[in-house]
Formats: sequence, structure tokens, C-alpha cells
Amino acid sequence: MTRRMLVALPLLCADLLPAQEDPENKTEGLRNGRWWKEQQFTAKLYYLLGIMDGAGYVLAKPNFKTRDFSIAESLRIFNVKYEELIAEIDKFYSSEILNARIPVTAVLTFINKKATGTPEVGLQNYIAELRRRWNQ
Repeated sequence: MTRRMLVALPLLCADLLPAQEDPENKTEGLRNGRWWKEQQFTAKLYYLLGIMDGAGYVLAKPNFKTRDFSIAESLRIFNVKYEELIAEIDKFYSSEILNARIPVTAVLTFINKKATGTPEVGLQNYIAELRRRWNQ
């Protein structure tokens, strides 16, 4: 067992305990900004590592059961340090109370759009769409 796994295992197991689960920390079963803001840096890092590994796994498997790779592609953010990515997500959730119910995965898609040069008006439209979708 690698050192990374030994460190990650207690974090993953602790997350599975029902006593720690707050229904406000998820939107439609997805972890949201309320959950994100409660986490320490290390938990955020491991969460992002899991998302990136999962997205990479889906993209690397040509025979994966789904042909819609757009979600996995939108989550993969290259040439960004994890510290910067965590800071961007922190900034997104701290900037507006209406962002609290938006899932972390949707924020990653927003950051990917920003990193790939989506014009500001497109980014603002996407944020408005996220707020409408997740604040109902």
C-alpha cells in the first residue's frame, strides 16, 4: 500500500460515517460549496485528486460503457497546480452566497472554461445558468 493511499484511506472512511453527513452539504447528491468551505486543505486536495483520477480513467478507457466523455473532459484541468485550483474554488464559493449550492464538479467545469479562454460574457452566462439550475 502506498503512502498516498494510507493517508487518503482515513479521510475516505471518515467521510462515509453517517453521523458526519449534513444534507445541506450536497445538492442532488453532489458535494457543494457548503461542504467545500468546511474542509481543510488536505481533504480538498484528496477530493480533487479523486475527481481527476476518475476523469482520467474514463478518458483512458476506449471501451468505457458511455460514449459521452464531455463530462470527464470538462473536469480535466491541465497545467494548473492543485494549490491554484483549490484557491480558485475557494474564491468561487466565497464571492457569492448564491454559489453555495453549486456542486464542486460544476465549479471545476467553470474553471476549465475560464482556463481555456471562454470569453467573460460566456463565463457570466454559465455562472447564471449554474445558479438557476442549482438554487431551485
